[in-house]
Amino acid sequence: MAYLDVDKISTQVRSVIAAGAGTVRTIATARFLGDLPPGLTPQQVALRSVVKPRYDVITRDLGYSEASPPRLHSIAIKHFAVEVRVVRPYTFSEATSDSVRDDAMALAAQDFDVLSQALGYPGNVTISGTDTIVVSGLLEPDGEPSFEPVMPDGDRPGSITTVCTFKGTAIVTQATS
Repeated sequence: MAYLDVDKISTQVRSVIAAGAGTVRTIATARFLGDLPPGLTPQQVALRSVVKPRYDVITRDLGYSEASPPRLHSIAIKHFAVEVRVVRPYTFSEATSDSVRDDAMALAAQDFDVLSQALGYPGNVTISGTDTIVVSGLLEPDGEPSFEPVMPDGDRPGSITTVCTFKGTAIVTQATS
């Protein structure tokens, strides 16, 4: 059975997003902050995003590629998906004014463009010291992003979550003994 090291992939994606890793089309280190673990309430998410947009990365193994050699071979080719969630604050004025709301949604759409350029540049998602090799060192966008606005409620802030999904292929060295 081939083990796709999703933790290493997620770690490299995080370093591209937050630490400016990569060679070309990198992301400014001050653009996003991490610290958005799963399980937070919508209010906790909104409060964390007030200082700076926050993000989280989830990588899932999608199984073997149809081009993968037989299961008892020393390598396997596997597909995977990476979901990047970026959360920005959403104020009452942004929720109630058409032009201000359009500006907020444009920033959320710009996040997808910045992520697509950085993660989609060959070599930016290269993982060293592992049995998992991301083909061409890049991820491709898997469709368009979705936007999930949470309306502000009284004195509680709202948020806009941009959900960006990317797909990739990895060559995995299988355990032989």
